Amino acid sequence: MLTDKEHAALLSAFELPQLLQLVGLEAKRQHGEGYTILSFNSGFKVAFGTPTMWPWGGGAGYAEVASMTHYPTLKEALIAALVTGKTFADYFTGDPAIWWAQQLDDPAMAHLWQVCAEVRSRHE
Repeated sequence: MLTDKEHAALLSAFELPQLLQLVGLEAKRQHGEGYTILSFNSGFKVAFGTPTMWPWGGGAGYAEVASMTHYPTLKEALIAALVTGKTFADYFTGDPAIWWAQQLDDPAMAHLWQVCAEVRSRHE
């Protein structure tokens, strides 16, 4: 059995198209065929399944994504997904309402949500 480090080293020899094929095969084999690639300006996050978005506005999806490791390249994110085999639910198992309350207690986050609310109100 390979260690996580050995598994990642083996997978790093593959090119991006092959890694995408492997993720697709693993998704079919273990995870109901789904996986999600999130692309940000600064990098990528990949997990099997989709973030928990229900109930709307109260799901744990944002906390799941925020709890994930951020990788600078898609290749690194795909390798991490294959090595860990994690779904979004594996990244956050707490109470989303408590998590959101903690985020709003952070002055920087509270300011960000205030700005977002102001922008949204201008477009409604």
